[in-house]
Amino acid sequence: MGSFSIWHWVIVLVVVILVFGTKKLGNLGSDLG
Repeated sequence: MGSFSIWHWVIVLVVVILVFGTKKLGNLGSDLG
C-alpha cells in the first residue's frame, strides 16, 4: 500500500497537469504563493 500511494500521487499529478495545463497550474501556484 505504501509503494502504491507514491505512484498514486504521481499519476494524480500527471492527470492534473494534463487536465488543467501548465498555465493554470502556474497561476494556481502564484495564487497559493
